[in-house]
Amino acid sequence: MKKLSILALVAAFILSTVAMASAVELKARGSWRAHANWTDNYDFQKTKKDNISEDDFNVYERARVWFEFVANENVKAVLGLEIGDIRWGDGGGEIGADAVAVEVKHAYLAFKLPNTDVNVSAGIQGVALPNNLGSAILDDDVASVVVSTPINDMIGLTLGWARPYDTNSSDGVNASAQDEEDLFFVVLPVKADGFAFKPFFAYAIIGKDIIEDTGKATAWWAGVSAQITMFDPIVILTDLNYGSLDAKTNELDASGWFFDLAVDYKMDMMTPEVFFIYSTGEDKKASNGSEMMPSVSPDITATPFGFDGSSFANGGALLGTAGTGVVALGFKLKDLSFIENVKHEFVFMYARGTSDKDYVENGNGDATLTTKDSFWEVDFNTKYQMYENLAAIVELGYAKANYDDKLGTRGDDYKNQAAWKAIVGVKYDF
Repeated sequence: MKKLSILALVAAFILSTVAMASAVELKARGSWRAHANWTDNYDFQKTKKDNISEDDFNVYERARVWFEFVANENVKAVLGLEIGDIRWGDGGGEIGADAVAVEVKHAYLAFKLPNTDVNVSAGIQGVALPNNLGSAILDDDVASVVVSTPINDMIGLTLGWARPYDTNSSDGVNASAQDEEDLFFVVLPVKADGFAFKPFFAYAIIGKDIIEDTGKATAWWAGVSAQITMFDPIVILTDLNYGSLDAKTNELDASGWFFDLAVDYKMDMMTPEVFFIYSTGEDKKASNGSEMMPSVSPDITATPFGFDGSSFANGGALLGTAGTGVVALGFKLKDLSFIENVKHEFVFMYARGTSDKDYVENGNGDATLTTKDSFWEVDFNTKYQMYENLAAIVELGYAKANYDDKLGTRGDDYKNQAAWKAIVGVKYDF
């Protein structure tokens, strides 16, 4: 019965689009992927050490499709749907595949104000603050209103309001729950021959009822993202961010810096890159708040194993997605090609923590990467463009963390196992 209902819904959707085809142009685009993951020791511990079982082999798939209902060059509506990531055998990937797996990815209106160059988009859409190696603050889908306009040939202006959270869905007439988080942001993109930069500012009002014990809080971020191309074939990419959270008590306050720099040298057969990341870490105690930069929904993509730069689900982010509390130096060989339609990528990164060792000694979390700890990874990825829209991708990664066993309650052989991955998949984009 459920399958018949779904088929009826799809048929109704198709018929409705045909009926309005004379008034609205329908455009479709999408992205499909399926992949097999062989992985081990993502927490740097063997199963018998952490008493947590892990599956070393999993298969995932994801489908995304966007429909654009275009009235004219000034007005359109966008609906994006997503299925997955589904793990085969579980949560919609089990036999029968009857689980509710379709999610809303995007749903927004986009239009231009009459007789102006002001563009407005309102609804659930992707919002990212300016970045080069992934945002350390916000890069996610969120309900929002974004207004952008050119000021002149060089300068533009973007204003936005997003509501990441409203946790109480039953506000009544006499209710006064402070359960919303509102984020306001402004970006001033500047572009000229040989360089481009985007200074930005964001301010968040966080209701006291969103997270227990935090009280009403405010947060703000300021930063700039820049690309320098005037030294072609050398390209310089850099980001500088600062953020601060003011909460009810000092223990819940947070403030810190994030900086990255990448230098590319474009060649015929490859593009070598050197990159550097620095972010502030914790000091000796937690009672005076955190020295790490706060974030809303970050997504650092600098590497495919330590950070979130993999093309596939569960492909990495061993150091998390925020990039806080680390200093890292890395090297890449990108777009390395010896055979037509086949490209390789080699990545090496070495990182150390920036948190004080006494932070762990004082009982604030053994897994925190301190100045006494290090991490390194090496990756080799291959992409074979079989057809214009279809690619086969192989990702190989190896990573090792070196923790000081003497700190805190870590003990001997703390997280001393190497992590590795081998992922084989296909990706279809249209």
